[in-house]
Amino acid sequence: MTLSTTTSRATYAGNGVTTIFSFPYRFLVNGDLEVTLVDADGVATTQVLTTNYTVTGADLDAGGSVTMIVAPAVGQTLVIRRVVDLTQETDYNSGDAFPAETHERALDKLTMMDQQLQEQVDRSITVPLDNTTFSGQLPEIVASTFVRVNDSGTGLEFVTALDPGELVVSPFIETLLDDANAAAARTTLGAQVAGSYQPAGSYANSGDVGSSGLTMATDRVLGRVSASTGAVEELTRAQMAVRETSKIQPITASVGSNALTITLNPTTLDFRSATLDSGTVNTRTVASAISVVVSSGSTLGTISAQVSRLVVLAIDSAGTVELAVINLAGGANLDECGLISTTAEGGAGAADSSTVAYSTTARASVPYRVVGFVESTQATAGTWATAPSLIQGVGGQAMTANQSIGYGQTWQSVTRTAGTTYYNTTGKPIMMNVAINGASASCSTAIAFNGGSAITFANAASGTGPSSAAGQIIIPLWASYVLTDTGVSARGTHELR
Repeated sequence: MTLSTTTSRATYAGNGVTTIFSFPYRFLVNGDLEVTLVDADGVATTQVLTTNYTVTGADLDAGGSVTMIVAPAVGQTLVIRRVVDLTQETDYNSGDAFPAETHERALDKLTMMDQQLQEQVDRSITVPLDNTTFSGQLPEIVASTFVRVNDSGTGLEFVTALDPGELVVSPFIETLLDDANAAAARTTLGAQVAGSYQPAGSYANSGDVGSSGLTMATDRVLGRVSASTGAVEELTRAQMAVRETSKIQPITASVGSNALTITLNPTTLDFRSATLDSGTVNTRTVASAISVVVSSGSTLGTISAQVSRLVVLAIDSAGTVELAVINLAGGANLDECGLISTTAEGGAGAADSSTVAYSTTARASVPYRVVGFVESTQATAGTWATAPSLIQGVGGQAMTANQSIGYGQTWQSVTRTAGTTYYNTTGKPIMMNVAINGASASCSTAIAFNGGSAITFANAASGTGPSSAAGQIIIPLWASYVLTDTGVSARGTHELR
């Protein structure tokens, strides 16, 4: 037998699963393998044979393996080393035949000892080959000291502290180190100090202050609204409000298990007072994400295979911000000027009205803010299986178009068959104009919204016939509508959409 490799250790990273680790180098007995487990902090623990691991493959040229009782975890490292006893136990008897096998085994052990020592040397600190003057031997150990190379560079010594005078620093740091106090150091660094704030434009450098402490007017913040870069300015709440109008509220919406989850991520909102004759503004912080869930089976009054717009509301429940949701098709007034009452979502089939705002817990007469909307089309109303087609947080111009007719709209000729249900999915109110003709003495066209009663908006009575009339009506956003013709032989229909 021979030792054809100089390697005498193997290292493996734990994964929490693997327990068998190869050691493909010859070892004589099971006890020759030292197994060490090193944790993520570098703490090494020597494992115990048969208690922590077992060994197979002793005295085989191909080596063997170590089987751990417990798989090393992720972040742990397993180190397997061949460590033989530094003894010689082979005895030769005079006159006996030469024991070649025993002799070679003894040579193998001697070689293993050499490799074992070499492995330790390889992990030791050494000096360059051409260095003949430096001694790495430590002097007498002195507690609570530092070790360093001595001034002559010939060995090591223990010192109680480092001499600051021996540190090499730049000229600038020298000017900082010789400052007598913090104020002098701030001056050297050009840093701001606590002091008296000066209004914008009255000082040369941003943040120039005195020594009396930072002072400024009540209900002000520091910032800058001017176009160019320059000194900080003292801003009023009105100036900050200009910035806030461009803020888009961070909402998300997703479907899962046929339910719809709407979330408002961390933000800050101002709410009106719960007392209608008070102008008090309450600022609420949403420190972590809040959600409302529309359960599988709850429709919110939506229609199968028809796009709907669901408005996301933040409600102020005695200082705690919660979410609610309502179908815009229900025609609820969401101008934020009043208070709103919500109904508990309640689970499958308990939230089916387009005119009701639903929240996790029912709330009565609470202030609210519109924070966004979600557009969704589901094959079966109440089975929330398809992801929303549009998720929009309020801010900037979002929702503004809902407040006016004609904004981004044009007159278009449309076909509206009597008795067929149509939907205003434009996100804005629509103006409808009809021109009707009848062969008899009278004719009329009526419209019904959201399944309600019909409203006649074009009516003619000539007395003798034929008859004709024209009329206009506004179709609310997200409403359904059905036309009914009476005595009408022809109708032209246009919509401002």
